Amino acid sequence: MTQSPFVVTISGDPLAGKSSGIKEILKEYEQRGFTIGENPDGKCIIKLAAGQMFREIARKSGISEDIDNAVSELTKFAHMEGNTLQQLMERSNNKAFFENLTQEQLKKSVDNFVDDYMLAEIEKYQEKYQGKKDVIIIVDSRVAGLLMNKQGKDNMAVRFSIQSEIAAQRLLKDAPNRPEEINIEGLSEEEAYKKALGEVSFRTNSERERFKKTYGVEILDTDNYDLVINTSGTTIKHVGDALYKCIELARAGKEYEPNWRSTKYIYPGLVEDKNHASKGDFMVGVVKVEGQYYAIYGQDTVGCGNQNGYGIEKQNGSEDGYPLIPVEVIATGNEVVMSEGIMGHIKLERAEDYVKCITRDVVEKFEKAYGFKYPESGVRQLEKGTREGPTLG
Repeated sequence: MTQSPFVVTISGDPLAGKSSGIKEILKEYEQRGFTIGENPDGKCIIKLAAGQMFREIARKSGISEDIDNAVSELTKFAHMEGNTLQQLMERSNNKAFFENLTQEQLKKSVDNFVDDYMLAEIEKYQEKYQGKKDVIIIVDSRVAGLLMNKQGKDNMAVRFSIQSEIAAQRLLKDAPNRPEEINIEGLSEEEAYKKALGEVSFRTNSERERFKKTYGVEILDTDNYDLVINTSGTTIKHVGDALYKCIELARAGKEYEPNWRSTKYIYPGLVEDKNHASKGDFMVGVVKVEGQYYAIYGQDTVGCGNQNGYGIEKQNGSEDGYPLIPVEVIATGNEVVMSEGIMGHIKLERAEDYVKCITRDVVEKFEKAYGFKYPESGVRQLEKGTREGPTLG
């Protein structure tokens, strides 16, 4: 994937920090001499955002004179079953905008029209800067990457994911500023958290169903992306660092690790002696069961990462200052965990059976060995027990 200009499409779960991550990567490139915006004679980043295009269409549509109200009204309209631009025109006070559209365009839904507009803009800049290796197009869009994939068009499809409990916490933190999104007035702390968790689940599932029905794409399937970064338990600086590293490797035509995650959300598969574990293997192999990740190898990386940021100091003493590290998913659910080279004398077993030995006691021993604490929300899921984790090769 070394087309010129290079296209990076960035999607994300609700509250995963997509906008903040894009701001960070733009800052990374600006510090390295890239112009943010068009620059025909030098290095530049061209940023395209579906949200901005949606806002522009809301302004032109004449659905309301107030731009914020227009965006709100267009959003509601876009969620209506079977909506078309023809129906929107009938509500509009600005028929001139619609007169320039073809009959085929008027039959499209708002979502389809916005995304067609986005893909056309990407193609326009690709043609304008064809062959320019120092031009990068960064696209902020839920589905642009998946649509380009379906059409066989090159792009580096990136997705930011997040633990649902962290998304709920972020929503609650911002609740006083956005009461229209979630009203927690008069609720206890536990009630507010449950309401926020429900809202996160609703948003995630609504988006999934909406885009699956509209485009036939599964936005939550990580196999549909070239790079997945889980933003839970880390800082936006770490997110930007990992994203920049992978983009630059991809631009150079080199391989990069496609799955990055904070050490704070990778649980131990055993208690290792950190003094005798190899520090050279940065990769962590994991099994994934019910949304949780459990280390199979590279566990010392997890321990050291949680202990001291794997050589990176925690920013401002923040609890969220844990680094992102690449992980390789060895098996999920009922898939068999392979033994050769990583499992020592342990018999073959399904991932979901393997993690049953990862009890609270195992986690507490690991925490003690490296001097840190996992989030209680994750640890409480582990059954209290005393069985040791398996001894891995």
